[in-house]
This record gives sequence, structure tokens and C-alpha cells, in this order.
Amino acid sequence: MPNDLKRWNGTQWVRLLGDLRGPVVIDGAEAVKKSDWTAWANITLSANWANYGGSWQVAQWRYSAYGGELQLRGLIKWTSATATTGTANIFTAGVGYRPLLQGMFHCHTTNGYGRVDIWNTGALTFQTDGSSVALTTNEWLSLDNCRWSTV
Repeated sequence: MPNDLKRWNGTQWVRLLGDLRGPVVIDGAEAVKKSDWTAWANITLSANWANYGGSWQVAQWRYSAYGGELQLRGLIKWTSATATTGTANIFTAGVGYRPLLQGMFHCHTTNGYGRVDIWNTGALTFQTDGSSVALTTNEWLSLDNCRWSTV
């Protein structure tokens, strides 16, 4: 079969169980292919955040076990009548999808650019402590630049 996977065992080529169209088994353990991403799933946003709406991408996440990486996408908006101040929690990633160390992202906003942090607690936050311009009612934030390692 043209999609067979084989490896050299020192004396001959040995066919591995499975092929490029399905799971690959090597020495009794299933290997993960590079393209092994979960399906996109909707994010449950924290208070004062909502999907931007219209034809814009909703907030979603997906995970790749291959590299232990989580990726976000979508456009969200601040819904409170009060502008963002300090740290505004966007959502919290579940256990197993959190980074080992804090990370920082440079994201597009209504006002240009803003700072979004992911904490090892799983909290994804918009920072308005002087590093970003505050968002007011219905101003948007893109999550498309957010991805982090969980390993």
C-alpha cells in the first residue's frame, strides 16, 4: 500500500501498524501525527466579555497533543458600561491546557494594540495597567495571536 509506514529495524524494513490515514502504532504505543489538532470548541467567556457578533469569528480554542499547544481565535468585545481597569479576566483554561509559566501576547484592539497575558493558573487576562489602552463598551479585542505551550 502506498500509505504504509515502515521503519528500518537494522536488518530489514518493517511495516508499522496503521497508515497515514489513521492512527500510527510504533512499538505498541500510538503516535500522534503533527496534524492532530482537536476540533475548534467555543470558549465560555468571563463576565463583561461577549463574542463581537455579526459575521466575525466567535471565540474558540483547539489543542494539539503533538506539541502540547493551545491556540485561540475569534473577536470579542467588552460589554461593561465601565472601562477596563487593571486586569480583566477573559476566561480560564482548564487543567491540562495551562502553560507552565506566564506568557504575554500582543493583540489587536479597537484602539490599536493591547496586552493579553496567560497565567499558569489558566487565567487569560487583558491588561490595562499602563501596558494597554483601556477598552470601553463594545470595543473589540482579537484573540487570533494567542497560542501557548502546555508542556
